[in-house]
Amino acid sequence: MSDLDLSLPQVTPPSGGDPSGPNWVWRAFVSCGILSTVVGVWLPKEGSTTQSHVVEMEKPLGELPFNEDLYLKLKKAGAHGEAARLLSTAIANQGLSSERRAELLKDRGDLHRAADDHQRAIADYYRAELLANEEPLKRELAQDIVDTLRFMGRYDALGDELQQRNRNLKQQSSTDTDSTVAVVDGIDLKRSDFLRWVDQVVEHQLESLPEDQRSPSARDEARLKLRQQFRTPQEQQRLLQQWAQGEVLYREALLWKLDERSEYLQRLDQARRSLLTALLIDEKVKRVEVDESDLMNWAKANGDRLGISNDDQSLDESQLRSALPQARVLYVEEKRQRQSQAFQQSLLERHKVKLFPEALGGQN
Repeated sequence: MSDLDLSLPQVTPPSGGDPSGPNWVWRAFVSCGILSTVVGVWLPKEGSTTQSHVVEMEKPLGELPFNEDLYLKLKKAGAHGEAARLLSTAIANQGLSSERRAELLKDRGDLHRAADDHQRAIADYYRAELLANEEPLKRELAQDIVDTLRFMGRYDALGDELQQRNRNLKQQSSTDTDSTVAVVDGIDLKRSDFLRWVDQVVEHQLESLPEDQRSPSARDEARLKLRQQFRTPQEQQRLLQQWAQGEVLYREALLWKLDERSEYLQRLDQARRSLLTALLIDEKVKRVEVDESDLMNWAKANGDRLGISNDDQSLDESQLRSALPQARVLYVEEKRQRQSQAFQQSLLERHKVKLFPEALGGQN
């Protein structure tokens, strides 16, 4: 059998081509094959569920479900703009009441303001003002609007705002049972707010009473005297001036953004820790039971602290009876301290606290 000639006929390249170079048709054929193979591998097959080649774009924070933990973290980190966008999701919730939506709009306005985006801030404040019904929130919004317009330098709008509020104030004065006692930046300060502040002043002064005047009856008597003293015209004028000055200083500090400084945040954290600790101890040792026989024995043993002899043989019974009110105060305070120490020790044991003072490197 003769050998078959399996060789392909030679393809003549087009004129101008190089006969000795690679065949251009073959090169084009090979290139198309490679390209189709690559495209076939890259494209997902029909019905395939693989996601290896699908890149999901990150959603903006405003489109994510509202997450309070994330919101608080962003706010604490100073990412006010991102926190505001995330808060937009909560504001869009259709189930919110008008008052709650107004509160959230105010919060978002505060975030915009902290991010120096005052145009968005004033817009949120105006929207919140339309929805707010509660008087405290309306007063806060009114002050926020005034402060923001002043910061933006929009004194024409600020003047119109103050004139409108003064007109509203005059219209409400005839029917408003909570009378206005001062006006700051066109915002009325109410009598009820002032009286609450006076009560805080009274309670603060009661904390400085001597130990022998801290019994419930003594505190009530001192509280009554202070309130009567504060009702005189001279004292009311002095306290009103002091309260107005405090309001002005507080609002000016907010304008200076002092509440964003690290010194303020550190002191706020320290005050928060101290207050919560004190409240916990007060809650735990709120009630101290007093046994009269124990009180009498304590008074006899501590006669020197009461200004009487502690010698049982020469103890004057009438002196002891007269010293019992003071003894009760000291006895209760001492018992509270013991209970507080026992409570704190139990917490140390429960939380398995271990101390390593040698790690401090102190010298004996």
